[in-house]
Amino acid sequence: NLIQIGILLRERRPRRMDGTAQELYDKVFSELTPGEFRQLLKRGEWREIKAGTMIIQRDSVVHDIQVLERGALEVRSGGEIIARNEPGQFIGEMSFLTGDKATADVRASEPSRVLVWSQEHLNELFNKKATLAFKIRGILGRDVVGKLRTQSDFDEKSMWARYQDQEQSPDA
Repeated sequence: NLIQIGILLRERRPRRMDGTAQELYDKVFSELTPGEFRQLLKRGEWREIKAGTMIIQRDSVVHDIQVLERGALEVRSGGEIIARNEPGQFIGEMSFLTGDKATADVRASEPSRVLVWSQEHLNELFNKKATLAFKIRGILGRDVVGKLRTQSDFDEKSMWARYQDQEQSPDA
């Protein structure tokens, strides 16, 4: 029991993280204990992405889950931009949650930086840490809901713009 108490205290003890990690923790992962977040950081890999790089291709198996730390990404379907990812949003979360292939292309629209985890390694960690798995799935679920709300707004604006174009068209 004393050992378990020691482990819990160590996980919950705030330790200084570098500025980038602290910002990501505050923005995305604040529901985790500092120790849980450090466990995630240890298993992740930071990657710099050049503008124009294809990160995920539609209908492909997605092996990684990523969180955008800096930059911007475009989500495309049928060649049309359907969403934009901003810092703090996940990439590959739908495939992680469902096990399905990618439903859209994701490309960096500017130089970007992501924190990447192999789905396999995350699942191994989650098999050992059920509470962490539960918390991460909650964070991912909120990310998906936020994107759906943004997508709805995006669609509404696109529809309104098309309507205005039609109204101004001489053929209308």
